[in-house]
Amino acid sequence: MKCNKHTKRAAVAVCVSCGVGVCRDCEIRVSGRSHCKQCVEEGKATPTEQVVQPSAPRAPMVTPAGQPRRGYFVLGAIGLVIFIIAATLSWTFSYLLLFLFLWYSPFFYIISLVPNILLTVGGIMSAIGFYGQRRNFGSNMGLATFIISLVFIWFQLIPGIIRAALYGGYYYYYPWYMISYTLFYVGYALMGVMVILWGCSMLVNRIQMGNQGLAIAAGVLFIITGGFICSIVLEWIGLILVIPSGILGIILFATVKVPT
Repeated sequence: MKCNKHTKRAAVAVCVSCGVGVCRDCEIRVSGRSHCKQCVEEGKATPTEQVVQPSAPRAPMVTPAGQPRRGYFVLGAIGLVIFIIAATLSWTFSYLLLFLFLWYSPFFYIISLVPNILLTVGGIMSAIGFYGQRRNFGSNMGLATFIISLVFIWFQLIPGIIRAALYGGYYYYYPWYMISYTLFYVGYALMGVMVILWGCSMLVNRIQMGNQGLAIAAGVLFIITGGFICSIVLEWIGLILVIPSGILGIILFATVKVPT
């Protein structure tokens, strides 16, 4: 095939608009395709490529594991309120009353049951909030957090009952002495793990919960809080951090979007 304009030259391409041959001097490439000069001047050679705008990330498909209900998250928010109160009382009883020389008072150990009971009640109700992630979003992480929370939180109440029974009855050297203290610190460690799982669950379900920024902030702070509680030595810092992390969790539960 010869060039349509320069008939003595061999064509190196074909105009995609009109089909004539073009030599190297006549070929005009538009968007990677060959055109003749006449088609370009007549406006027939227009770019064919379309700019594809990046789409916004889509939320994962939500498949509720039951009838979606906001009530789970409401109970979870109330549970976090109780949990904050319990953590504050626990820190107060453990450290403030120590300086008031009530550490060896049997009455002190009986009164110290109050934060243990509240921690248990608040922990169970908070766990229901994470079960709401399972029921509303079909989240396996929410289910795992709920089950583990129900198991771990009892390690707060049981050691407290044992200590109150022993020390309230002046059984300071009873064989249960070491067992009660061991269970007491194991309970704190497990509570720390539970709080870490709360944070992980918020991070995993951050998109479904409707407020990613708040979910990330609450999740990270819960993980830090749980880490301090697990350390045992610095658990008092974790008990203080329960307040800001719990407040963020309450707001998140209160504003979560429930599938309709």
